[in-house]
Amino acid sequence: MKSKKGVYAIIATIIVIIAAILFGVNNSHKSSVASHKDVAKTSISSKKKAKHAKKKATKVSAKKQSSSASSATPQKNNNDTGADPKYGSLGYVNVPKEFIGTWYGGDYNSSDISTVTITAKTINGNPMFKQDENYRNKMNEENSDNSQVDPHTANWLAAVAGPASGNSDAYLSTVPWTGLISGSDNWRIHDENGMKILLWSHGGDNFVTSVYYKTPELAKKYAEHQFDDLNYM
Repeated sequence: MKSKKGVYAIIATIIVIIAAILFGVNNSHKSSVASHKDVAKTSISSKKKAKHAKKKATKVSAKKQSSSASSATPQKNNNDTGADPKYGSLGYVNVPKEFIGTWYGGDYNSSDISTVTITAKTINGNPMFKQDENYRNKMNEENSDNSQVDPHTANWLAAVAGPASGNSDAYLSTVPWTGLISGSDNWRIHDENGMKILLWSHGGDNFVTSVYYKTPELAKKYAEHQFDDLNYM
C-alpha cells in the first residue's frame, strides 16, 4: 500500500513538472508571437511615417520650384501712365478727343498732301508727356545750347493741351523734351462753317503755317484756299 502511494506521488510530481514545462513553453510562444506582432506594427508604422514624410517633402519641393519659376518669370509692368520721375515725366498729356485721328493737308499755298496722326498718347509716333518744370529748368541750365540729348528721351515731346472753351479752340502744344519753348509746334482744332480743321503754327505766334482736314479729298479741295478768319504766315 505504501509502495502504491509512493508511485502515485512520483506520477503526480511528473505531471506537475510536465505541466510546468508545457505552461512555460506556451508562455514563451505567446511572448514570441506578441514580440513579433510588436515588431511588425513598428515596421508598418515606420513605413507609413516614411511614406508620409516623402510625400510632404515632394510637396514642399514642388512648391519651392513653383515659387522659383514664378519669380523667374518677368512681371508685366501695368503702369501705363507714362510717368518717369528720373527723366522728368509726369505722365501722358490729356489730349482732347477732337485731335485724335489722321489729318490730311499741308501748306496752304501748296498742293502737296501730307498727314499728321494723333493718338491719345502720341503725335506721328512720338510720345507726349507732361513735363516737370524743375526738370526742364535744370536741363536748360546744364545744356543751354541743346547739344546733348539723352537717347532715352530723344523722341519725347513735352506737351500741354486743353479743350475748347468759349471762343477759344482746343489746343495742343509740343516741344522737344530738352528744346526751347520758342521752338514749339502749336495745334488747334478750328471750326469753319461746321467743318473741323486742324491748324498748325510754329513758335510763339499764332500765324497759320499749315491746315489739315479729315479726308484727302477735303485737303485737295482746299489746298490753296485761305479762310478769312485765319491769320496766315
